[in-house]
Amino acid sequence: AFERAHGDQKLLVLLNFGSDEHTLTLQSSSTSAAVLCSTHMDRDEKVDLQQVTLRPDEGLMLKLD
Repeated sequence: AFERAHGDQKLLVLLNFGSDEHTLTLQSSSTSAAVLCSTHMDRDEKVDLQQVTLRPDEGLMLKLD
């Protein structure tokens, strides 16, 4: 996971390169984020950052609130 910021915009990128599902517990000032792009393109518009589960070989690009 890594975060990028430009001005007041913040993006969070989550990547799972493994063959197993991974659940992340993230400490962020935001509690939710909008999905901008995902590997499978079947995610809801928002995800809860308190606990995010990534499927095998999945990546997410999120816009932090």
